[in-house]
Amino acid sequence: MSVLSLLLLLLAAAVLLGGLRARMYAAQALVLANFALFGAWWLAGAPVATWLELGFRPSYLAQPGAEWATLVTAMFLHAGPLHLLMNMLVLLLLGAPFEERIGTRRLLIVFFAGGLLASLVSGLLALWQGEGGIHIGASGAVFAVMGAFALLYPRDEIPMLLGPLFLPRVPVLLAALVFMGGETAYVAAGISDGVGHTAHVAGFIAGVFMAPLLRPQPHTVAAMPGLEHLTALEGADEELRHAMEADEPELRAAWLERFRERARCVECGTAVSAAEDCAVCRSIIAQGLT
Repeated sequence: MSVLSLLLLLLAAAVLLGGLRARMYAAQALVLANFALFGAWWLAGAPVATWLELGFRPSYLAQPGAEWATLVTAMFLHAGPLHLLMNMLVLLLLGAPFEERIGTRRLLIVFFAGGLLASLVSGLLALWQGEGGIHIGASGAVFAVMGAFALLYPRDEIPMLLGPLFLPRVPVLLAALVFMGGETAYVAAGISDGVGHTAHVAGFIAGVFMAPLLRPQPHTVAAMPGLEHLTALEGADEELRHAMEADEPELRAAWLERFRERARCVECGTAVSAAEDCAVCRSIIAQGLT
């Protein structure tokens, strides 16, 4: 791997992790990471060698090795500004509201696992058909997010770009049907236009099958004792407020999960467990009683 490719990967990872540490939506952090890598690659002269090193080739599946890492790195490569913009716009419009529903960790699972499965399926099909080429782009992962969102919350309304039209309120199920209708037609017709339509369909199906496993478990604030004293922490009271105001169990569960990720014990500053029980303070108390 060249120095440039390594630096581009490190830049994307740093932007992604920095965004997550700053409590940014994971969807937003992923978008920034993709734009950062593309911008740096473009400023470096847009060398095709980067695609050759970091893009995924179906032939890699016939010889398992370090090249399989390109299943992940290819998600952060794009052929041009329009390719990047379209993928990232859909990810942002879908990912942020879906993340509010299921939480950051689950959104990242859907994105990366769905993208991996999409590339594997499309790669195996290309290998079977004797096709070569390099697969790049985050569209398989984006379609996985779409599939999971459409299954779990089909009636949610989001802003969405449908062809040349930008609509401020579109049911997720309708958006999914429009996108998947077009992709299914391309695959069924066997059209070869350089776009990974098979990966799109595979990603969507992967998201649909993953969705039931990632649904937040409904529970109430009242069932989680000891939350209120943690609201003194900077910013943590915002997540708890959203949880208390949520009118649906799944949304409440997602906000409570975000709250627990940020919560710290007001006595010693350590992270609390899922039961809001500080292991450090409990240990000190136990030692005092013996």
